[in-house]
Amino acid sequence: MEADLVAHCGVDRGAGFAGGFLYTLTMTDVATGWTECLPLLYQSQDTVLAAIQRARSLFPFPLLGIDTDNGGEFINDLLVTYCEHEHLTFTQACQLPLPIPEHLLKLKQGHWVIENGLHSVKDVIMGEDKSTVHADNGPKIMAALRNTALSLLRHARCSTIAARMRYNSIHPQAALEILSLSL
Repeated sequence: MEADLVAHCGVDRGAGFAGGFLYTLTMTDVATGWTECLPLLYQSQDTVLAAIQRARSLFPFPLLGIDTDNGGEFINDLLVTYCEHEHLTFTQACQLPLPIPEHLLKLKQGHWVIENGLHSVKDVIMGEDKSTVHADNGPKIMAALRNTALSLLRHARCSTIAARMRYNSIHPQAALEILSLSL
């Protein structure tokens, strides 16, 4: 299970944050693409843990492990203790110290396969991080629509998702053909 925290702040992260904003904890099963998005008012280890506990009840399958980035909201004693107590494997983008450089390379490559194949497409191409939808079930619905579109494009064996999305926006008939529909 890949977990990521998305800030809905409306500004460039490099420029700093201004004012109050919401977060969305996005948890995606890398095997099935099943995604749950949970809103958070604060970026803290307590709110992240509570959201993970809530997400566990929403998945139609048992949670076996969690892979996160190295943010303090994930890398803390509270979450590590919870994972140990619940018998969940807990991994992060880069676990140190690593005894063998080849092992580090495999971990990083595995992380970037997920990052490039899923998060990058959803964040960069589909604009997930820039989404202004954050009320009620809006983030969850938008995540489901993004996941459905991405799954359909991959099922149709579209090699370049961005190019195919641009093409489909100009040629709606082509988009319908992926669904086996017509105008």
